[in-house]
Amino acid sequence: MTTEDEVAQTLASYAARAFDADCAVFARVGVNGLRLAGTAPGMAQLSEADKAAAQWTMDKGMPAGKGADTLPGARWLFVPLRTARLFSGVIAIGRDAPLSPIERRRLDAFADQAANALERAHLARAYEETQIEAGEERMRSIMLSSLSHDLRTPITGILGAASSLRVYGAKHDEATRAELLSSIESEAARLQRYVEKLLDMTRLDAGGIKAKKEAVDVGDIIARVVQRANAVAENKWIDGDVEPGLPLLKADPLLLEQAVYNLVENAIFHAKESEQIVIQAHYSDGVRIEVLDGGPGLPKGGETRIFDKFARGEATKDDGTGLGLAIVKGFATLMGAAVSAHNRSDQHGAVFTIAFPESALVSERSDDRGQPQSADNR
Repeated sequence: MTTEDEVAQTLASYAARAFDADCAVFARVGVNGLRLAGTAPGMAQLSEADKAAAQWTMDKGMPAGKGADTLPGARWLFVPLRTARLFSGVIAIGRDAPLSPIERRRLDAFADQAANALERAHLARAYEETQIEAGEERMRSIMLSSLSHDLRTPITGILGAASSLRVYGAKHDEATRAELLSSIESEAARLQRYVEKLLDMTRLDAGGIKAKKEAVDVGDIIARVVQRANAVAENKWIDGDVEPGLPLLKADPLLLEQAVYNLVENAIFHAKESEQIVIQAHYSDGVRIEVLDGGPGLPKGGETRIFDKFARGEATKDDGTGLGLAIVKGFATLMGAAVSAHNRSDQHGAVFTIAFPESALVSERSDDRGQPQSADNR
């Protein structure tokens, strides 16, 4: 789409050649404001008095300056750019010799065409800004809805269990008290995971996270992720497979570990009990880290949207925040990696991939082709 400034610059360049003069085009801002949007052949030298004259032309809808009834002694001639509906701006022509009557008629005809072109660009920009504002408003609404639900649910569980212990603690047997305490711990951990993701997403949006790259052993990263994931695996089978001889990566170890963990956590939420979740790392024009789950798979057309903020799969449990995969994308981008997702071809489920290019490799790939190294920690 041609922007308002691009249209103004084109108009200024054409008028400067046509009238052998300096030219400036002002675009409308708001109801009757003006801003300098294009000049030719170079940067126009406009004084505050010149700008005030341009504003007067906009306000009154009448020419001003050289050759006009108002401010005839000025160097610049200011002509309003008017359409049938509104004033879209002002065009200024500056040269030592005044315009001839024929040139004035040509300028008036050009101003009519220029006004329509500038108005179309102005309306297109206004429409785009409206769409952006509408999108931001929808995102705020989604975020508030997610916050109200995802924060309220664990807090309600914590308060309920704590209240039961406080009021009926002496009447509960040891097993019941242990169950209530376990509920408080699990709901608090759930709340902590959500808040951490919310903070990570906020820092990403604000540019507050920087990748501190160093040589990273992918096998070590996957081993740590498997160990962490076991704490929330809930009868899921988590396995790690690392191709032998895999080169070291230039990556941020903390960001990479958290990105892979978020993929595994997403797989845990979707996989059925006793389903296998596999974390693979192998060479393919770089290093690819893949998480394969046994869940319902991705809906058609959802392969890209799944990485949007607050996007959730159709079968996602209530404890999914809708932020984990967006954080994966953000962390991967900071490290120069790409993310993708698709459904598995061998069975039901999905594959989520973080792909590092050749330029991210620290060392040469080994020729060892033995059995894949295992990061299995069930």
